[in-house]
Amino acid sequence: MAREYERAMAAMLCRNGMGQKEAAQELGKSYQWVRKWVKREREESGFKDVPRSGRPRKIQEETRNQIINLLEDTSWQHPKGEKKVA
Repeated sequence: MAREYERAMAAMLCRNGMGQKEAAQELGKSYQWVRKWVKREREESGFKDVPRSGRPRKIQEETRNQIINLLEDTSWQHPKGEKKVA
């Protein structure tokens, strides 16, 4: 929420007559940062972060959950008979 507030403040300052460089100084941000959010407001894109892409997981959710359950299981023992250190 704080990020959205700062972004909205930058746009509001510029909308009310302050220059982008001055708004950047006032908010402790770069000129480019202010310019980006003023432009997004003009385009009516909003101030929220857009979803970012990322590499898909290599294992299925079910397999991931099984691994987590095995790691959390307190009765697990090392194959050589050594007990798990907690």
